[in-house]
Amino acid sequence: MSTGGATRPPDPDAVYAALKTTGQLKSHRVVTYRCPQRCMLLDVLNLPDPLGVVVHIPRYRLSPGLNAQTSSADGRANNTEDGDNHWQGWTAPRAQVSRPELTCKHVMVPLEDEDLDAAISSRRAEVVVYPPGAQSA
Repeated sequence: MSTGGATRPPDPDAVYAALKTTGQLKSHRVVTYRCPQRCMLLDVLNLPDPLGVVVHIPRYRLSPGLNAQTSSADGRANNTEDGDNHWQGWTAPRAQVSRPELTCKHVMVPLEDEDLDAAISSRRAEVVVYPPGAQSA
């Protein structure tokens, strides 16, 4: 029985989770951003249409001091798993993502759209992101 409406595109979060569960992320991965301690900061996948290129920001946790300094009570209530400092991960089509924040307990920096697009275009496997002022290896 047809509902007559247009079919909804797949949920990017659900697709990412399914690929992770089945061990298939690597076959779709375009580029991964990591901190020097190897925390994943951002993952880019190339998926079949209608999703295409998607950006995934994994869940992360901040120290209590940094968390209080960089967020509001309303933001923590709406965007964390525990109402405090376990921030929810998310996945979205690249076209819906602008200047994502790369965050873990070691690094917190915005990623410029031009830099992300260049890494995607070059199909660079991995980018290591250093904290501001740190020397790259």
